[in-house]
Amino acid sequence: MAFFFALATMFLWGTSPLLGKIALARLDPVVALTLRSGVITLCLLALSLFSGKLGALGQVDARSALWITMEGISGSLLGHLAYFYALKMGNLAQVIPVTAAYPLVAALWGVVLLGDRLTVGRGLGALLVVIGVWLVSRS
Repeated sequence: MAFFFALATMFLWGTSPLLGKIALARLDPVVALTLRSGVITLCLLALSLFSGKLGALGQVDARSALWITMEGISGSLLGHLAYFYALKMGNLAQVIPVTAAYPLVAALWGVVLLGDRLTVGRGLGALLVVIGVWLVSRS
């Protein structure tokens, strides 16, 4: 079942930049992100309501709320706003490989701040990602 969800994620995440690029031809990135986020918020509220998890929102501790709020501001607000501007101004073939290298940054934070081990394989993989981003950005 996990493999099915991974494939679904790959397809959906691979398709959404195309949809965003088409929409951003006629929309300002701030307006687009506002509309997108509003629709997602309504969908998530409905999902929480119908799944019986709406009440759990009131039971979130302050520390978890702070961390997930900072994650949302970093990734969903600022990250997606930068992503929408990149999509609007650039082409998919260059923008998507660069933005898709975000696991490299996450891995670096893991090593520096969380004490994750940097193995030879992970280091080599990171180097290959950097080389790939460099090659894509040059063309």
